This record gives sequence, structure tokens and C-alpha cells, in this order.
Amino acid sequence: MPRGATSDLFDLIHSMTKNEKGYFKKYSSGYIKKGDSKYLKLFDLINKQKKYNEDVLITYFEQNYAEAHFSALKNYLFNLIIDALRSFSTSKKLQVIVSSAIHASEILLSKGLIPSCNKILKRTKRYALGFESYPEALLIIQQELYIYSRTSRQKGSSIETLLKERQDAIEHIRTEERFSSAYWKLSGMLLKYGNQDKKVKSLAEKYIINLKQLSEEEKKYMGFRAQKDALEVKALAYNILLDVDASINTLKTKIALFQKNKYLLKQEAWQRSFFITLSNYISLLISANKENEINDALGDLETFIVKDLKVDIKSTAKAWESLYTMKTRYYIKVGYYDKAYDFLEGFNEQYGQYKKHLSPFNKMRMAHSTILVHFTSGKFDLALEEINSLLSYQRVHNRVELKTIARFLELMIHVELNNNLLVESLVNSIYRLMQKEKTYPLSTTITLKALKDLSSNQKSNPENTINQLEELLITNKAEQQFMKDTLIIPFLRHRYFKTNLQEEVVKYYQKSP
Repeated sequence: MPRGATSDLFDLIHSMTKNEKGYFKKYSSGYIKKGDSKYLKLFDLINKQKKYNEDVLITYFEQNYAEAHFSALKNYLFNLIIDALRSFSTSKKLQVIVSSAIHASEILLSKGLIPSCNKILKRTKRYALGFESYPEALLIIQQELYIYSRTSRQKGSSIETLLKERQDAIEHIRTEERFSSAYWKLSGMLLKYGNQDKKVKSLAEKYIINLKQLSEEEKKYMGFRAQKDALEVKALAYNILLDVDASINTLKTKIALFQKNKYLLKQEAWQRSFFITLSNYISLLISANKENEINDALGDLETFIVKDLKVDIKSTAKAWESLYTMKTRYYIKVGYYDKAYDFLEGFNEQYGQYKKHLSPFNKMRMAHSTILVHFTSGKFDLALEEINSLLSYQRVHNRVELKTIARFLELMIHVELNNNLLVESLVNSIYRLMQKEKTYPLSTTITLKALKDLSSNQKSNPENTINQLEELLITNKAEQQFMKDTLIIPFLRHRYFKTNLQEEVVKYYQKSP
């Protein structure tokens, strides 16, 4: 922990969940001498503080624990909490539980305590199968077979039962692997060739037909994981074939599958998977303009984050960032600017504390969404303030780098404000930046020329400029991303034809792919 009057310990304690705090109290009892309450007292005092005040804490400890060295006390407590959180996280992972059970069975076997050995393995096997984790269950069964071979006269599962369980686990794993491999193959081809490629479309069609023609024997070994993977293949295939409604219905079925098997959501991995599914479902609803369903789904996502998502603080922060980005983009798309500002204000009041736990990239994504709200609302001073904030973050590469996007938005604002001398300087600066980057979409060059012409009142064929950008929007993913991130097409229409920017943005989203 850093030395000095820092708030690191305060931030750590206030980032902990109720369960983590309870676990820490139990965990620390094994590391703190009986009667030595100063560490837990420090924990409780900081936990009650609304704002970190180290002077109050030092005064308290000088009066009540004169022998205690405060900075050493803080340092020890910080490290003890980290150890407890590490233990809390590890103890919940199924792989660790299975590994520990197998290790314990080997110790018990070496001491001849076979009944206790069988008991531990059976209990852990039931736990693994309860979460349909067949690879882990298979490890336990293999250990049971090993013990049976060493102690065949001892009581325990019969060899026939164990072999049947082993074969059942193997068949489930094979089925899961089949759908998982199909998903990654289709996903890989999509990334490599794009959704217009005949090979990709043909494979997508083939998978949909195969999934409709599954035999009863194949369905017999389709547990939750295999069903989930099969639905992922199906949703991706429909996406490639541009059947948005079928893709939405497939993801709706997948969400219902999760809700039917809610007990699985106790596992962190399944919580993450459900969150991703719900997020993808919302993205498709937004692209298909299904307004009523969007509001319900956004509400479901927020409820899930608040009540059910039990992951580490960084993952929780990332979940809030995803919700923030989806909601702000949706409100911009449909022109609900009052709702957008109400949401921004409410979000910062309730969940603003999560921002400090985000990675630089997620902070930049969040800032970018806020910039678009201010920019399309004509609140350029707020947009420029947020742009400066984004530009201060550590460099992160993602398609066209987000800092480059921010500079384009800054340029567009100054074109709108007719700051012509500043526009010329910014155009030159972005050109230099792009030459340094070496790889950038063609639309960036067209955009720079158009913005430069606008600032010097040279309308060189506006229809041709927009047509060029719209053609690129249809044919290339990198171009699509740049144009959606800057909203350059509605902005140029607004400037060329003196129309309302917000109306142009709504029209653009209705037409864009």
C-alpha cells in the first residue's frame, strides 16, 4: 500500500460488498491475536466514514492505542483485506473446489480412510453436476475409478456405476465441444471474410439446418451448456444472414434458458455469460428499433447488475459502463435528449463511484458517449470539456483510436462555431496524427476535406461527398465504426442543407446498417 495520507484503504473498504466484508471479519480472526481489536476497529471506523478523514483516525488511535504505529496499522490492514478478498474469490471457483477435493482424497487414501475419501468425492461430484460442469465431474469420476482400483473390497460406488457416469460425462462434453467449435469456426470466418462472403453465408445456412434436424440421441446429451452454445451458433448464423428478428428471438430463448436455470447464476462465469447475452439482445433490439422491448430489456439489465451480478469491483464497473453506453446511444438514436440528461444526472449520483475502477479504455468509451449527447444537443462547451477529459486518458487502440475520434468531434464543434482559424490548425494536426498512425479509414480523409471546405465556405459538391460516405458505410466495418462514432453524415447534412442536427441524427440511425 502507498505510504502517506492516501485514501487507498478507504477506497478499498468502500468498494467491498456486504458479503466480502462479512467474509473479511471471519477470515481476519485467524490472523489477529485474540483481544487485539485495533485492526478491526480501524476497519469499522473507515467503513463508517462518508469521506476519508485521516486526522480523526490518528487522533482516535493516539488516545486509545498509544503503542500503535498508525501507518503500519493501515498497511497491515490493507494487505490483510487483499488476502481475504483473494481467498473469497478463489473459494468460489468450481475448479479450485474440485482440485482441493482430489488432493484431500489422496491424503485420506494414503492414511487408509477410504469411506471419508469416497464421501468427499461424491459430495464434490454432486456439486459439479449441479452446475452441469461435466469436465470437472469427469475429473472426480476418474479419481473414484483410481481409488476403486486400489481398494476394490471397500464400500463405494460399483465399477459399473462409475463407468456409466464416466461415459455420460464424456458424451455431454463431446456435445458441448461440438457446438462450441461450431461457434468459434463461424465467428472466425466472419471476422476473416465478413458477412457478405459466400463461404460464410453458406456455413451459417448449414448450421441453421443442422440445428433444426438434431436427433433424439443428440438432444439427450444437451445440458444447459450445450443448449446455450447451440443458441449462440444459431443467433450468430441469423445475424450473418441479416435475419434480425430470428436472431432476436434466438437470444430471447437463450435468456429464458438462463432464467429457467437460475441456480447456475451463482457461478461467476455464468453471470458474465448472462450479462453478455442480455447486452447483445439489447443491441439487436436497438438496431431493429423495437422501442417497447428495449425499455423492458434495459430495465432487466439494470436490475440484474444491482441485484444478481456478484463479480469483482472492476467487472461490476465495466457492467455499469456497458449499460451507460447502451442507454445514451439509444436515447441519441431516438432523439430522447431529456431522458438522456436525466439518465446522466441520475447515473453519476448513484453509480459515479464505479468510474475510478474502470480501465482507461472503458473510461474513454463512457466519455465518448457523454460527448455525443452534449454534441448532438448543441451543448458544445460541455462536449469540449468532456473531450479534454478523454484526451487526458492513457492511449488505447481500438479500431480508429478513440482519441482520434475525439479530435474529429472537437474539429466538428469548431466548424459549427465558425472558429475558422482554429479549424485550420486542427485539420493540420489531425492530418499529422493520421500519417503517424499509417492505418485509418478512407472516410477520415473525405471528412477532413469536407470540414475544411465548410470552414472556408467552399461547398464542393455536398451530395457527392455524402454519397461517397454512405457507400463506404454499407461496404466496410471500419468505415461504419468511424462514421457512427463521429456522426459525420448527419452533421454534414445539417451544415450543408441548414437542417436540424438532432433530426438528421434520428434519420441517419433509421437508415444506417
